[in-house]
Amino acid sequence: MFQQRRTEAGGPRTAGAAGPRSGGRIVVDQLVANGIDAAFCVPGESFLAVLDALHDAPVRLVTCRHEAAAANMAVAYGKLTGRPGVCLVTRGPGATQASVGVHTAAQDSAPMLLLVGQVGRDQRGREAFQELDVPAVFGPMAKWAAEAGDPARLPELLARGVKVALGCDSPNNSNHLDIVRVLNMAAIQYKDARQDMNQMPAETALEMATLTGAQALGLGDELGSIEPGKKADLVMFDTQRPEWQALWNPINNLVYNADGRSVHTVVVDGRVVVDTYRQSFVDESRLFATVQEIGERLQTRTGVSFPRSRWPVV
Repeated sequence: MFQQRRTEAGGPRTAGAAGPRSGGRIVVDQLVANGIDAAFCVPGESFLAVLDALHDAPVRLVTCRHEAAAANMAVAYGKLTGRPGVCLVTRGPGATQASVGVHTAAQDSAPMLLLVGQVGRDQRGREAFQELDVPAVFGPMAKWAAEAGDPARLPELLARGVKVALGCDSPNNSNHLDIVRVLNMAAIQYKDARQDMNQMPAETALEMATLTGAQALGLGDELGSIEPGKKADLVMFDTQRPEWQALWNPINNLVYNADGRSVHTVVVDGRVVVDTYRQSFVDESRLFATVQEIGERLQTRTGVSFPRSRWPVV
């Protein structure tokens, strides 16, 4: 269920309000950051998160009765203003009916951006929910057609100048909340998969976690690099550790050799949160005990059991 987000005072949330941002909010914030002030659509369930974010964004949303009409209006907007006309449609028939506008934009060299809602990745290839291969359908008629849902497309997106950010997954799936390990994965997996050592240099991976990552989130003016006017966010590594030897190129050592264990100090917006390898804002022993207690209660309530290891634990 999608509901309008409100502040405690009862008014609608603004794009800069505090709190986590949904994928739809990030899309809308990027549209606003790039000067888009109008969009045309036929509402669909596949992009409800975007519609929800548009509700309190400074973008005029024009609802149309047919996708072809919405696409043609976006083309006209692009011709009249010189800025990309944005059209939002759902997958399947919604996207194919909007194709007439995409073809017109390509033939007339008019700036247009078509955003298509897609089925979940777990439903791909099942011919369900009006699934459509968007790049295959629109590739021949558009300047560029791509989907950003598959990490394997990352090198192509970067080559097109798309801003990409790296982040960490959740530890409840046995994943590490260690951005340095994410840097390593981003830098090495494409070299191996493409058999090309020039893919994804260490510097590019680091930028995706800092400068470019901040730009992808629409926060490039606030953070992502160390310069006047931006928040004082610093991570200091101890290079006198085994994984940093021999030290020739610090970026290579960081991305290919190190992990979070060599983090000595962390400053977030001017506040020291890690000092001499230890975080300074929570009682770790008390937190660990609380987490263990919550986990045991959850296990009891759900009836879930875990198989014992065949190896003795002492």
